Amino acid sequence: MEIIKDFIQGTPQTPTQNRFIVVHDTGNDKSTIDGEVSYMKRAGLQNQAYVTHFVDDKKVVQTAPSGKISWGAGNINQFAYAQIEMVHVAPDKFSQQVELLGQLLKQLCSESGIPGYFTNGTNNGIITHNQAAKYFGGSDHTDPDSYVISRGWTMDKFRGRISEIINSQSSQAPKPTQVKLEDLTLSVPFRAKGACWVSNPDGAIIYKDAELKEPTSQVVPFGSAWQIYGAGDGGIFTIGNNLYISQSDAVAKFSRGMGMGDYTGMTAVVTADDCYTQTIPEAGQAGVSHLEKGGAYRINRQSQDFKFVDLGKDQWVDTSKLNIVL
Repeated sequence: MEIIKDFIQGTPQTPTQNRFIVVHDTGNDKSTIDGEVSYMKRAGLQNQAYVTHFVDDKKVVQTAPSGKISWGAGNINQFAYAQIEMVHVAPDKFSQQVELLGQLLKQLCSESGIPGYFTNGTNNGIITHNQAAKYFGGSDHTDPDSYVISRGWTMDKFRGRISEIINSQSSQAPKPTQVKLEDLTLSVPFRAKGACWVSNPDGAIIYKDAELKEPTSQVVPFGSAWQIYGAGDGGIFTIGNNLYISQSDAVAKFSRGMGMGDYTGMTAVVTADDCYTQTIPEAGQAGVSHLEKGGAYRINRQSQDFKFVDLGKDQWVDTSKLNIVL
């Protein structure tokens, strides 16, 4: 797939927190991709509104760099690796546009490590402008729902086909390489149960129910990692709010600290900008030393309520500002 680069000059180069790819539509049945790109290059910065890509049924044009902030969907902008506008095409060309959009999203997901399935914002993934506005605010747009529906598709069909394209396996793809579970590392929130890695080469189907009787059209890709919020005896991992995958599709590491009630010797990673040590493990104490975000420390002991850990001699830190390395 060729991506034609025709960049807007002078866009901000602020790196984004790569959690989402946002899908829009232009809202104009009479425009063309060339016209939309021309207008965006001329007026995007002045209007404080621009995206990174445009797609119709024939080509993809990139107007701003991926991984840098773009102004397309309100408060989600800082988290959006890319934002894509679907230019309106005739109903009989819409399926071709969906195929091209799917290929673009597949490439962008591969580049960024963002999961190739649609989300409402609870987990990282692809998100519509409609869901971004509802979950993050700063916008009242509802696209691309009405455009998709006007072309004779349901949103479930649209999301399902995009996920199929992204997660399809090429016949030329190499066979998966087996990875030892002990070689997998990830940090998770202090009180998380652990993490799982999708080991099924075809990905893991997301289910709506813990009995795995209601599959969705969403598939999380092979090799992706997910925090575990729950693990049931029925062979399920809970990876989000009412989001379940089968344990047969993934391998997992559980937090020894949570399981045994002892985090001593484990490694904590600072995840907050405002992380300070204090002399006693109680809320509301004055900070002593600032710990840089991303720093890793050995846990020496913990408070009885698990709300604080000691990272040195009486250097207590609030565990809500830390992740634990599995």
